[in-house]
Amino acid sequence: MDTVILLIMKGLEPIVSAVMMLMIAIAAGAVVSGWVSTFSSEKAKNIRNYTQDQLSCNFAGLYIKNATYNCSNSCAAGVQHTTVVTVVNSGKKQIAIDSIVLQNATGSVYNLRINATQNINIGETVTIMNVSMGSCSGINKTIDKVIISSINCPASASDSLSGGSVAYIECG
Repeated sequence: MDTVILLIMKGLEPIVSAVMMLMIAIAAGAVVSGWVSTFSSEKAKNIRNYTQDQLSCNFAGLYIKNATYNCSNSCAAGVQHTTVVTVVNSGKKQIAIDSIVLQNATGSVYNLRINATQNINIGETVTIMNVSMGSCSGINKTIDKVIISSINCPASASDSLSGGSVAYIECG
């Protein structure tokens, strides 16, 4: 009888080991499956949002109507210099602008931030302005290009105006 019990116990050890290995594999599979499901759902949501934003930007557009640069009769630092640009939202999506970019004839670029981000509704014409107290010697009558780009759709809602079209006020 003792021999029979000993044989049964020796025969059970491999079965118990196999069952335990199977339970560990199933638990690990459940954990990995949950992680993969969550990860893929988040990535799909991000891709969907990005795609919707890009598709809506296909209908964004703007153009620069005119631009002026006021030197206040002095290009010295500490004197107020004002850049004013009139922009039209010609697209079918609201756009946002936060800066005016000026490029001079030598290729230098001046990024002039406006006070607050300007949201421009569809079909709306707005005037954006930057007031600077820095020297205007690199800008005065040397503007090659005025560039405006929306911050929410920069590839499709941007425009540039030739420096020859900029009106200089009180610039000697």
